[in-house]
Amino acid sequence: MFNVGAGEMVFILVAALLVLGPSRLPEMARAMGKFMREFRRQTDDVRVLVEREFYKMDEEELRAPPAQPPAPLSSPDVARAAAVPAPPPVVLTPAAHVVARGEATEEAGAAHAPPPAGPTPQGEG
Repeated sequence: MFNVGAGEMVFILVAALLVLGPSRLPEMARAMGKFMREFRRQTDDVRVLVEREFYKMDEEELRAPPAQPPAPLSSPDVARAAAVPAPPPVVLTPAAHVVARGEATEEAGAAHAPPPAGPTPQGEG
C-alpha cells in the first residue's frame, strides 16, 4: 500500500515507541486499527451504493422505450418562415457587381471596356 520495506517499518516502530512510550503505544495501535477498519467499511458501503445505482440506471435505460424525435415547433415565426420562399441565387460578374452595389461610374465602365485601338504612347508599355 505505502511501499514500505522491513527496515523502514522497524524504524517507524522504534520512533513511535520513543515518542509515545511503552504505555501509550498499544492504545494508539488499537485506535489506528479501529480507524482503518471503520474507514474500509465506509468506503465499501459507498462503493456498493454507487455500483447499485449504476446497475439500476443501466437496467432502466435498457427497459425504457426508444426516445421519440422532438416535435416540430409550431410558432407563428416558424410558420411564416416556412411560407416565404427563398430568393433565387444571384450570380454576379465583376461589372454586374459594381452596378448592383450602385457604384457604376465611368472609371468602372472604362476598366471593363476594350482598350482603344491605335498607337500607344512610348512611355506606357
